[in-house]
Amino acid sequence: MPASTSNPGSTAAPAAADGAVITAIYQVAGMSCGRCRAHITGELSTVEGVGAVEVDLDAGTVTVTSADGLDDTAIAAAIAQPGYQLTGRAR
Repeated sequence: MPASTSNPGSTAAPAAADGAVITAIYQVAGMSCGRCRAHITGELSTVEGVGAVEVDLDAGTVTVTSADGLDDTAIAAAIAQPGYQLTGRAR
C-alpha cells in the first residue's frame, strides 16, 4: 500500500438544498486493484454525510455523493487511513 502524505486542504462543500444531492469527484493516488477499491469504499462509508462511493481505478478518481454536504478534510483523512493520498478535487 502507498504511504500517506499531506492533507490537500480544508474545505467543505455546502449542504444540498431542497433534497438535492451533492457529487464530488476526488483524485486519489495509489489505487490499483479491487482491494484498493474496498479499502477506500469502506473508509469513506464511515464519514458523516457520505451517501455513496464509486471508485474508478483507471481514472484514479473517487466519486462521493451526499445530501448533507461533504467535509473535504474528513474525506482526505478517510482516504489517508488505509494509506492513499487525496491529490485534488476534480469537482
